[in-house]
Amino acid sequence: MENEIPKMLKAMENFLDVHYDEIIIDEEGNYQLYSKKALVERINDFEIVIYPNDHGNPDHFHLISKQRSLNIRLNLHTLEPLKGEHISRKDLKRIKFIMKFPSDLHQRILLKYQALHPSCKIEAYHK
Repeated sequence: MENEIPKMLKAMENFLDVHYDEIIIDEEGNYQLYSKKALVERINDFEIVIYPNDHGNPDHFHLISKQRSLNIRLNLHTLEPLKGEHISRKDLKRIKFIMKFPSDLHQRILLKYQALHPSCKIEAYHK
């Protein structure tokens, strides 16, 4: 068991490195973990972002536009807005267009999601 401790510590270190930007120890010795977002792509004023600790059902990613005051959750597989998301027809049309280009965008979103959520098994997207 003693031989396993360095391996376990290394695995924990790798996990924390992938999933958190910053780890702070306060005066009382408590750990505070600050999560990071993973930027997949920036297209015009839109950012495609995945949050490592965002475990909503179904699997999803965020399409954010500060200019348009949007933070829309899109289904990881269908690329459709999740139920309950409020979005104008004009913005929905623009989002559908954006999600088509570049052609490998969906594949890159899936790969980034898998990297941030290793326990979630995702089949590769093929046209």
